[in-house]
Amino acid sequence: MRVSLLLLLVGCTPASIVGNDTSTQPADDTSVDTDDTDTDTDTDTDDTDDTSDTSDTGDTDDTGDTGKKKPREVDCETPAELPLEYETMYGFSTAEDFTFDGDGRLIAIRQGNLVGFTDSSDFDIIAPGFGEMAGTSILAGGDYILANPNNGTVVRVTPEGGQTIILTGVNYPNGVTVGTDNLVYVSGHTFGNIYQIDPDTAESTIIARGIEGANGMSFSPDGQTLYICSFYDGTVWALDRDGKDDWDEPRLLGQMSGGWSGLDGLNVDECGFVYVTEYVDGIVWRIDPFAEGFAPEIVARLPSYWIPNLHWGREGKVFSKEILYVSDRESGRLFTLDLGVRGTPQSFDK
Repeated sequence: MRVSLLLLLVGCTPASIVGNDTSTQPADDTSVDTDDTDTDTDTDTDDTDDTSDTSDTGDTDDTGDTGKKKPREVDCETPAELPLEYETMYGFSTAEDFTFDGDGRLIAIRQGNLVGFTDSSDFDIIAPGFGEMAGTSILAGGDYILANPNNGTVVRVTPEGGQTIILTGVNYPNGVTVGTDNLVYVSGHTFGNIYQIDPDTAESTIIARGIEGANGMSFSPDGQTLYICSFYDGTVWALDRDGKDDWDEPRLLGQMSGGWSGLDGLNVDECGFVYVTEYVDGIVWRIDPFAEGFAPEIVARLPSYWIPNLHWGREGKVFSKEILYVSDRESGRLFTLDLGVRGTPQSFDK
């Protein structure tokens, strides 16, 4: 049973029933990325768990004059009614993955360069010359982590553009996530190995094997379960650990109806619900990992054949931690979903 988390006074209020997107695209949107022409059509890339943890995550709202903080209150027993309406933001990136930094910028590959977007018309090049990249994430100190599927490496990039390879020899490194332990986790797409990497020493270990087509990954709110989806057979897996380095064998949460469904990106909200994106059909699914039986619910049907990843935002000029952003690799759009909850804690929240 889920226990409500004391975390802002924003309950998971029922959402609107699906309808047409009312956003209007600029008549001449020259900021849309049309040159980021990735040729890999095989896959794409890309955090939940024990919801009985009612401890305060430290994410609170200012009460005003006193300067004191009050805890957020989230009703995890009453999640948002589905499906949801969505809105559209234009002019970002057609990259496989993206992330948000502590300044509320969207970080992604655009035309082969690592770029930080304040909004679609305001962005800076962080580091040039990357070409196609898959998983994208960020460390507590602000360095970025990128998976290069073309040469089988995982790269650490500083905000000044310096680069260090922290893992080699992976057959299609795909999903990337950083735990609150500030260790890097990477899915090896082809053979289904899951890697844990110390970004400071470049020491790595394989913590799971055999999840073929391993793709998007994210942690549970308490950081003790890593969820992984498979692009090949539509399965969703949970990898539990005891302590820092002891991991159990992967356990199957379930398989999407019909087998193959091209599950691509995966993320987790603060209540522990798992969200995955489906290739070709443009569906975002919500999964309760604690329910009896495996019963994915449709969050939204989006007008795209490739929605590779989804992440909760950070507070910035146009982004918000209250919104789940879904990327559209067709044209560089972002679809926004308001589920009444936030994502799990990030490494740089500490």
